[in-house]
Amino acid sequence: MKIINLYRQYRDKWWALPLILPTLLLPLARGANTYAELNGNEVPLYYLPLALVLSLMLFFDWAALPGIIIGLLETIARGMSAGQAIVILFHFLIPTVLCWGGYRIFVPRRQHISHGTVSLMPQRLLWQMLLPSAIFLVLSQFAEYLGMHPRATGLMGVDPLSLRALITFQALMVGCLTGVPLCYFLIRIIRNPLYLRSFISQARLQVDPKIKRIERVLWMLSLLILLVLLLIPLSSSSTIFSTNYTLSLLMPVMLWGAMRFGYRLIAVIWTPVLIVIIHFHYRYLPYSLSYHHQLAMTSSSYLVSSFIIAYMAMLATQQRVIHARVRRMAFLDPVVHMPNLRALSRALDSALWSVLCFLRIPELELLGRHYGVLLRIQYKQKLAEYLSDLLQPAVGISYCKVRSPVKHLYLLLGELNNIADMSLTSGQPENMQRRGAVHVQHGLKDKVAMMNLILQALEQNRFCLMAQPIIGIRGDNYHEVLLRMKGESGELISPDDFLPVAHEFGLSSRIDLWVIEHTLAFMDKHRQNLPGLRLAINLSPVSVSRSQFPEEVERLLAHYHVEAWQLIFELTENHSLSNPHQARQTLKHLQALGSRVAIDDFGTGYASYARLKSLNVDLLKIDGSFIRNLLSSSLDYQVVASICHLARMKNMQVVAEYVETPEIRQAVLSLGIDYLQGYDIGKPVALASLAQEVTADAD
Repeated sequence: MKIINLYRQYRDKWWALPLILPTLLLPLARGANTYAELNGNEVPLYYLPLALVLSLMLFFDWAALPGIIIGLLETIARGMSAGQAIVILFHFLIPTVLCWGGYRIFVPRRQHISHGTVSLMPQRLLWQMLLPSAIFLVLSQFAEYLGMHPRATGLMGVDPLSLRALITFQALMVGCLTGVPLCYFLIRIIRNPLYLRSFISQARLQVDPKIKRIERVLWMLSLLILLVLLLIPLSSSSTIFSTNYTLSLLMPVMLWGAMRFGYRLIAVIWTPVLIVIIHFHYRYLPYSLSYHHQLAMTSSSYLVSSFIIAYMAMLATQQRVIHARVRRMAFLDPVVHMPNLRALSRALDSALWSVLCFLRIPELELLGRHYGVLLRIQYKQKLAEYLSDLLQPAVGISYCKVRSPVKHLYLLLGELNNIADMSLTSGQPENMQRRGAVHVQHGLKDKVAMMNLILQALEQNRFCLMAQPIIGIRGDNYHEVLLRMKGESGELISPDDFLPVAHEFGLSSRIDLWVIEHTLAFMDKHRQNLPGLRLAINLSPVSVSRSQFPEEVERLLAHYHVEAWQLIFELTENHSLSNPHQARQTLKHLQALGSRVAIDDFGTGYASYARLKSLNVDLLKIDGSFIRNLLSSSLDYQVVASICHLARMKNMQVVAEYVETPEIRQAVLSLGIDYLQGYDIGKPVALASLAQEVTADAD
């Protein structure tokens, strides 16, 4: 273990692997070179040492230079004079250092050496293929012109305008194009053998998951058959498939593999295959009068085929990665980062039977309004983590069972949502399949029927306004307007039955405006009989959260010629406001008009006493649950007393609801409460009866 740690610590030092690898690998790279004879001279078809030297620089940076110099002197410049050895060194080092430096400048991040990235393809072609090959060839021609070029390199006698120069340039480029990734891969494996496992794993990930075993076998057989045909020596009985015609058939087979198997696997397969078929070029490329032209065309086909195969493999791999990423994102909620309905539908389709559990957290929306949407997101994420640790694949709590395929998922979730509401109301789990349970469809049907009744009541004025007296200890009495709705048979429906449905379907604001308008119309009609009538109107949280609501009230007051001081607007304290800031602005605007504002059912809402510090209202109506038990519960008595004390400190008046007996009335008066409301004071009557009572008293 100590030796391994020392190796990992010092392996990248200039005197370690960078010094040893060039001497070990350059002979192998030189052995991969392939030359052809053209007019009595050798011309390279594949040249790998330049790609190896460039790969060493890309991997080890400046630390590779001493080892490269030693390797070149020991391998390529062996047996040469000192002057020729210097020429060899400059011949390799100048293009290598220049192109390595240029690549580092334009692609500064080390991880961008990756040879499977499409976006880096232009930089790779420029700095790892085109420029090093061009500079290397120009230096070779310059050395030949000065008579300093050693014959041992196999690149002597290069005329810049000859066919040999073209073939040599193509050999250098195809060597760099295919050799740099291969050499870089070999260096990484030698430096860290465990990288081979990672490479194999990554190569498997790049393979198209839809590939069947039969397709893999067919592709391998096709490749082997073409290689065998290319490597069979030419004879008098040879067919066209033993010529360079088969070389053209190799291209679509490799493209097939590039599109299906990904870049990493194809790059590792194609480079050795290319080296082999170039090395045995004489077996499918017979000598003829046009041999030099065939050699140039075949050399260009090596280059073009290598580029197309590599580029198509990169594109196919990138497309699969993008498709997999998009597919993965399509099954995740972008906000919560948890599986969405598509993922649920896919999971249901993958199983014959499934069990669904619908969790409904009623206070989550309220908490989200007060503490922000981030709380809701984190709550759902933490809840998912908690449940995933507790529930096993075969254990869980279910509300229903479904059988695959599920084609009614959205309807099913809607039913589960409604049955979860029923569960919250009943206080026990509701099972859709339990015999005798209330079906969700009945609840939905009742809601829809109630919504239709509300719409008809708005259109046909089938609401009924009631009034309940509220007496003041100073004689400043007023009435609270209460709403009822007439059913199809003329019966009166309580607001507890239809207002929740109206709120759910977004009709609360329309109902509030209807009540205000008809109340003002009544006051305008009976202004002579009831000149000082004051009425209290209940508002929904939706109305006070609308910025245009005060202007609508002001317009109605002006239309019916009613003074604003005659109206008191009540807002229930335990309702959650969707926009608290706008609600405060609305109440402030109503007070500026001259109306008074009251908080109804105070003491039962969320953080009532904390809100009392920020409230700027005129009246506090104590919730009836405290008043009803005032005589029997000392705790309720102290709560009411504390509310009265705090209200006086803020110059607010207090209203007591549910004053139903003379004893409660006397206790309330002893606490100094300003207004009393309840059956002992007076029961609700039709609003129109107020005018009739005044007329009867006058008679």
